[in-house]
Amino acid sequence: MRKSDRILGWVLLGLALLALGEGWRTWDKIGGTGFMPVIIGIIFSLLGLGLLFRRPDPEKDQPIFGTEQAGWRRVGLTCITFALFVLTIPFVGYVIGTIVFLTILFKIMGVIRWRTGFMYGIVGSASTYVIFKILLSMPLPDGFLGY
Repeated sequence: MRKSDRILGWVLLGLALLALGEGWRTWDKIGGTGFMPVIIGIIFSLLGLGLLFRRPDPEKDQPIFGTEQAGWRRVGLTCITFALFVLTIPFVGYVIGTIVFLTILFKIMGVIRWRTGFMYGIVGSASTYVIFKILLSMPLPDGFLGY
């Protein structure tokens, strides 16, 4: 086990405690305001414990060397795309903003056509809309078109 795995495991456990504390503090009911922090806390707890108690594998635990230039360019484009998504979503709305964001993100991350990325964006946007807006009754930004 690498030192970075232990550090990340403890960081995830700390974030899990914060999320669980916030979830219990604001717990209303299933689907209420405290529901999502509790789910995130449980997931982070499991991931953190998994990192802390996993068995070392010498073949997989090789040192990580610098990434090539194209990899860093993708990381930068992803960060810029995410920042623009966060800044524009109140104006364009959740559905349209998420479709555009996911389409661009899929194009940045993989070698796929724009049409395929657009279809993935529609599926991703629709499925998260159904989960959060319809099933969990969470408010999402409407934007200028009302979506």
